[in-house]
Amino acid sequence: MRKSLMGRLFILCLIVIFLNIALALRDHMPSSRTLTVRRASGDVVASPISFRNAAGQGAEGWKLPANAKETKNPIKATPESVAKGKELYKTNCQMCHGEKGDGQGPMAANLQQKPGNFTDKNLMGKFTDGELFWMISKGKLPMPGYEKTLSKENIWHIVNYIRTFAK
Repeated sequence: MRKSLMGRLFILCLIVIFLNIALALRDHMPSSRTLTVRRASGDVVASPISFRNAAGQGAEGWKLPANAKETKNPIKATPESVAKGKELYKTNCQMCHGEKGDGQGPMAANLQQKPGNFTDKNLMGKFTDGELFWMISKGKLPMPGYEKTLSKENIWHIVNYIRTFAK
């Protein structure tokens, strides 16, 4: 029981640290629609940031490589895959994208660029599974990329799960 309590306290501490970092980053984000990035070469580059449009979607502005569209999902959307994706989603995505996938997670209010709304059939229909896989893998500020923290298989499970929101 003591280990369980210590584990829960550790997780709670990590959540508090994450929230503090997220709030600090929010305070330092530019208020315009341009993010200034300094490359390793010293060059300063202006990168456009897209915000929600009037309909509330937050997936505009992704610059996807052509091969992402053609990438096929190697994992069937079985009940087992969807269940695995749901658990991974809860841990990695739900804080921003929300329990219902509507982009209304507890962290969403703190973000200038709002999370995508997976319940929007029109929006979700614009992307192939390969494109969703690429977005989750690479990320785009403020969303982190997960290619170094999640296996490819686990990212595919998340793709299978988020597809269930728009059905």
